[in-house]
Amino acid sequence: MWFDKFSKLPFPTSDLEVWRYSRIAELDLDKYPPAFTPSTSNAFVQAPLEQIEKLDTLGLVPSLGPLAGLVVSYNGYIVDTQIFPEGEGFDKRGLSIDSTPENHSHPDRPELGLSELDTDVFMELASSSLADTLFIRATSATDGIPARPVLIAHIIDSTNGASSCFPHSIIELEDGASLTVVEAFFSTGPLSHQPTGSPASGLVVPVAEMKVGDNANLTYLSLQDLAADMWGISYQISQVGGDANLLSFTGSFGGYYVRTMTVSTLLGPGGMSELLSVYFGSDSQMHDFRTFQYHVGAHTRSELLFKGAVKDTSHSVYSGLIKVQNGAVGTNAFQTNRNIVLSPGAKADSVPNLDINENDVSCSHASAVGPIDKDQLYYLESKGLSPKSAEKLIVAGFFNEIIDKKLLQPASGWLRKKIAEKL
Repeated sequence: MWFDKFSKLPFPTSDLEVWRYSRIAELDLDKYPPAFTPSTSNAFVQAPLEQIEKLDTLGLVPSLGPLAGLVVSYNGYIVDTQIFPEGEGFDKRGLSIDSTPENHSHPDRPELGLSELDTDVFMELASSSLADTLFIRATSATDGIPARPVLIAHIIDSTNGASSCFPHSIIELEDGASLTVVEAFFSTGPLSHQPTGSPASGLVVPVAEMKVGDNANLTYLSLQDLAADMWGISYQISQVGGDANLLSFTGSFGGYYVRTMTVSTLLGPGGMSELLSVYFGSDSQMHDFRTFQYHVGAHTRSELLFKGAVKDTSHSVYSGLIKVQNGAVGTNAFQTNRNIVLSPGAKADSVPNLDINENDVSCSHASAVGPIDKDQLYYLESKGLSPKSAEKLIVAGFFNEIIDKKLLQPASGWLRKKIAEKL
């Protein structure tokens, strides 16, 4: 087994609470050896932008508008980086993008007893991977950069056989800096889902680590439309400083089994994180979300809103934990997960949790799983809409609460097209 060289940890099972409800028992890592470094003759290396345009059938890249920077990776290996010339109201001097390890370090993860990460075999494999690590840093001299996103375009190519890849991004904002990063995953592969048990085209394990300095502002968007027979197991780990703000969004539409673990730690007093997600499962897909909102600093705030829809025989899972450490007085933390079930064979599990170790806090959680409201359908049909049109309108409106947020506007068009495509 190739992974025996890199991991001393046991392979997870669904008996573990953090993997409960998952399909991890179906995954055979032996089928996915690590992807090789791309050759210089590879079309994705020679003309990465042209290849992205071919894969970007719903026009995500054009909808983002002018970019502050661009990174293209191929199966986890960085093949192109650019910081674009200054324009009106833009100063690139406050932004650095590279993949060299000198003078860089991984953000220290606070010791919070997060055994779910400490004993995670996929995190260990990602750390041991030979693929490139991307470093993006913004300083306080980031005039104009917030209005222009940095796009990280990951191309996952399985045309040469099933393999695994481990994209790794480290995003650091110094005190007072602002930045928007869009991490998008494009893959070659089938447009419709392969039957359960058939060979999958690949495994991708992305890790994004974010450190938001005091008084800094980071908007991070992760958008995936992987091939319908791919496995995806991703990690988004953030640390938020004092009076800093993080908006983190995940849009999940592709893949056979796609799991995202989000860990947001609020360290400094007055820090704020807003965690959002939109996901839509069809055929026999599974979208699996595990979230951890950790409050360490006093008077910190976190808001989580995840919304999903499932149809056919697809399955979604949400399991979240708000943990308030002793000393985190004045914490405000909210956690909401809502799901629409569009077919009798579809299923959604939702398990929110609280772990409060301090007084003088305000924390709540809510979840909902159910079909489209019949009264809403009846009302729209009474106005002359067909049942199918009424259903599409209700589902689109269900997601608008998130998609209409101002900071998501660069990707809103793409998100609406993906939802319409699913419907």
